[in-house]
Amino acid sequence: MDEVILEEEERALLASVLCREPTTLEEAITQGLWNEHCSYKSSKLLIERFQALGTRLGGIDENAGGVRLKDGTVVVFKMESHNHPSFIEPFQGAATGVGGILRDIFAMGARPIALLDALFFGEPDFGRTPYLASRVIDGIAWYGNCVGVPTVGGMFVSDVGYNANCLVNAMAVGVLEPGQAMLSAKARGVGNLIVYAGQKTGPDGIYGSRMASKSFGVGVEQLRPQVQVGDPFKGKLLIEATLSLARRGLALSCQDFGASGLVSSVFEMAYKGNIGVRLNLDAIPLRMKGLQPWEILLSESQERMVYVVLPENAEEVLKVLQGYELDAAVIGELVQGEEIEVFYRGEPLIRFPHLRVLKAAPRLNRPMAPPFTKQGRATGPIGSFSAERLGTTLGRLIGHPGVGSKEDIYRQYDHEVGIRTLVPPSLGPSILRVYPTRDTAIAVVVGSRPFLAVSDPRGAAHQLIAGLSLALASSGATAIGMTNCLNFGTPEDPKIMYALKETIEGLAEACEALGIAVVSGNVSLYNTTEDASILPTAVVGMVGEVQIPLEEVGQKPLLPNDRLWVIEYGKPALKGSQLNRLMPAEWADEGLVSADFKRHRDLLTLATALRADSIRLITPGGGGTLISIVKRLLEQAKHADRPLALLDSHGIQLDPEFCSDPVNGFGEGCARFVAAVEPSEEPRLLKQTGLSGFKSSYLGKVISEPEVWLGQNTAARMEDLFLKYTLSLRAFLE
Repeated sequence: MDEVILEEEERALLASVLCREPTTLEEAITQGLWNEHCSYKSSKLLIERFQALGTRLGGIDENAGGVRLKDGTVVVFKMESHNHPSFIEPFQGAATGVGGILRDIFAMGARPIALLDALFFGEPDFGRTPYLASRVIDGIAWYGNCVGVPTVGGMFVSDVGYNANCLVNAMAVGVLEPGQAMLSAKARGVGNLIVYAGQKTGPDGIYGSRMASKSFGVGVEQLRPQVQVGDPFKGKLLIEATLSLARRGLALSCQDFGASGLVSSVFEMAYKGNIGVRLNLDAIPLRMKGLQPWEILLSESQERMVYVVLPENAEEVLKVLQGYELDAAVIGELVQGEEIEVFYRGEPLIRFPHLRVLKAAPRLNRPMAPPFTKQGRATGPIGSFSAERLGTTLGRLIGHPGVGSKEDIYRQYDHEVGIRTLVPPSLGPSILRVYPTRDTAIAVVVGSRPFLAVSDPRGAAHQLIAGLSLALASSGATAIGMTNCLNFGTPEDPKIMYALKETIEGLAEACEALGIAVVSGNVSLYNTTEDASILPTAVVGMVGEVQIPLEEVGQKPLLPNDRLWVIEYGKPALKGSQLNRLMPAEWADEGLVSADFKRHRDLLTLATALRADSIRLITPGGGGTLISIVKRLLEQAKHADRPLALLDSHGIQLDPEFCSDPVNGFGEGCARFVAAVEPSEEPRLLKQTGLSGFKSSYLGKVISEPEVWLGQNTAARMEDLFLKYTLSLRAFLE
């Protein structure tokens, strides 16, 4: 065990709680409870802002949270980070991130039905970046495919701002059928027993939570023993065993072994239930002899759960668990009192006052100092587009790894296992049946606006929530809940804490204004290596309830002569856009930042009505409006059996008056969508839009020639754009 476990101030605080000097074991246990990764000591005061937002099920004191659909089904979902482990050992770091987020879902008694991810890497020619990216994707694919939960969506960003640290965020979605009880993480009932199940406990991952609570220096390879090793096949057995216990009412409470192992699971369960525990380390199944008590307590071995059960049900519970080939044992009992008494080799080892220690956990009000940075706000002449300049810009953007095709990633994921996936990962929200044989469906999507957040974190948060809700509306769904993962640098930096506070305020304001419940979340700090921090990166996962018939979901193709109209209440901006980030000196403006939530609610209503009327809608994403339309044309022209080969592609003739303005073509924002209609439908669209009070602008029309025209001038050939689009990730994955 390390000689220095707690910092001096925290050691003094622990001594004041204990009214004496702590032992080394007490320091080790307290470190597992008080570290940044587990206690959120730098962010807890800030994230309390989310607590009153929306009608939630589960929530901040539980493993995950959820929302109820109209038919009574509860959708449970959460997002978490596994950034530090993935930077050290990308395959297992990413794989165990998937396993961990799945455990948070089925610990609630919900069946996991979908996974999503949000991946952020540095430039492809920088250091370990290609290795990190390829191995992270391999790890996600391996665990998700083997455990049998489809990975249905995600996002991929490549930028210099992530050269020093990659980000690997994973989201899982599960369902509880109407009337099915939700399991709690609170331990209750004096005399009830604690049952352990899953893998045997080994020495892997010890001090992993402490590693995730610090910045990196040189020699990260030396930290590899602190990264856990996953087993998706055992994870699948654990899913089915836990759901079996939940269905039969045999588990009263449930908690997975996450960061800090037994210390975070049993100790925090008891704290939430305001109860004591008698814990027997001799009963815990071990993978090897000679493990010390502190190693057993802090081990982060994967695929492990604990359940609280009635004494009379213990034998049946063990029989169920062992029937799934899981190691299982009764390891403790709930008792009256404020302490956890730990036994080892038949003798009392320690009496730890967990209620007092956790209640005294530091809640830091760290200094803040605006502004975060001026990065990304370079100004320069915007000018206008010629056909040649338009084509060059299209090519540069659509070939960028953050904008181009993600087929090289998605084809490694099994996104159809479970026969629920109706709309697979492609150009917008993915759509799934909640039940394989019934018509209830949800849409899921993830997003982030880090390039705007470097100059305006609150405005970026507004735009993020508004944009994702519009993407859901354009797919035929209504946003009902969100989860988030807040990835930032070292909290000792006042500028980073200011950005975190502004981000949280922006997310809360937007969700409050749009009626979107905040059901769960995660904060990942110390994403810093040798004083180089990541961009302020808030990732949001959003769930919507599908409102249209299932036969209407999906992206109907754009066809020659289709007319394209932009419907908006405010122009986008180049500031914080992919184009601005790629060429900051050439393409920048001040532009619109904050969303107009009253107008945005009306825009969502209009988009929902048009989508229900079978009008095809496109919500612009990264790269702006023109990029999103070209990507739609390229995606629909792929061979179904050969996704990297191009069929005969349609093209687009752009209106020079509208599209020669770079802001219209490549600006990014949340205040517009594109409607594609046949010429005969055009009057009806414009009438409905006009009655709703929104501006309509003619963007252009789809043509049979496989080219992009600006007026009558050729700007780009679709075949050339397709080649850049499909090869955009090759530098990462080969």
